[in-house]
Amino acid sequence: MIARLESTPGIEGATAVNTPPFAGTGGWEAPAFTAEGQDPGRAERNPPLNLESVRPNYFSTFEVPLVRGRVFTPFDRPGAPSVAVVSEDLATRTWPGADPVGKRLKFGRYDSRDPWLTVVGVVKGTRYRELAEPRPTLYVPAAQFIMAAPMLVLRTRLPLARVAPLARARVQAVDPNVDVLRVTPFAELLEAPLARPRFNAFLIDAFGVTALVLAAIGLYAVMAEHVRQRYPELGVRMALGATGSDVLRLVLGEGLRLAGLGAVIGLAGATAAARVLRSLMFEVRPLDPTSLLGAASLVMGASLLACYAPARRATRVDPVAVLRAP
Repeated sequence: MIARLESTPGIEGATAVNTPPFAGTGGWEAPAFTAEGQDPGRAERNPPLNLESVRPNYFSTFEVPLVRGRVFTPFDRPGAPSVAVVSEDLATRTWPGADPVGKRLKFGRYDSRDPWLTVVGVVKGTRYRELAEPRPTLYVPAAQFIMAAPMLVLRTRLPLARVAPLARARVQAVDPNVDVLRVTPFAELLEAPLARPRFNAFLIDAFGVTALVLAAIGLYAVMAEHVRQRYPELGVRMALGATGSDVLRLVLGEGLRLAGLGAVIGLAGATAAARVLRSLMFEVRPLDPTSLLGAASLVMGASLLACYAPARRATRVDPVAVLRAP
């Protein structure tokens, strides 16, 4: 069936899998493992692994890059030496500073009866099971572990409406009693794990925009009143020779100094709140300098716009009228 699918024009890769992407461990979590030459005490602290029983075309279908060694081949079958492929993060944790290809590991303690698995390749880490947090992954050949797989994965650039009938036809050509019950694009599978991060991002954006608007309105009101109260002073300055540009620079400078002080206080507050915000962020450091400087620059820009209208009004002050006012 896989061969028929891969030979279909428009289908670039096909493989069978046990669980869909982003399904969590679902019971496919490897037990504690022991690496050859590893301290037995350290083996007890080895992290949990995602265990994947895959076919040779799994890595090419998902386009998982090979770092070193090789991936599985049809020769990795029952009766052949037991082999495994590990993710790069698993290799780094288990054999730091050493080449993992040729190393051996087994499930359970060192004295367990499980066979030793020889590492034949290292691949890049993936987020196949959990989108938010990558976990080390141990891959074993399906032919040496579990052959059953209820799902097919196809990599194609064809529209879904064309892929579905092709897949159904190729499957039924092998066994007319088997049908493809559901065809789901990868983007649809992303909806569930991304729902909460997107909602959090929407709330943060809404609060951020609201805070920015309120800050701009407040600064505008403060600067407008501040400038109005200084009309006599500004009238005297203009009577003594100050130009409209001088008054504009004076008012804008005071507004920007006030905004700068607020930005400094805001950055200090953001630093203090970083621990609370950490749980709402994905692959972004709470104290990311680019984000903080960008937010401060945005506030300064809004403050500049809020100060401009009062500053322009100040340049149109009539010195004579102001000085004659009681």
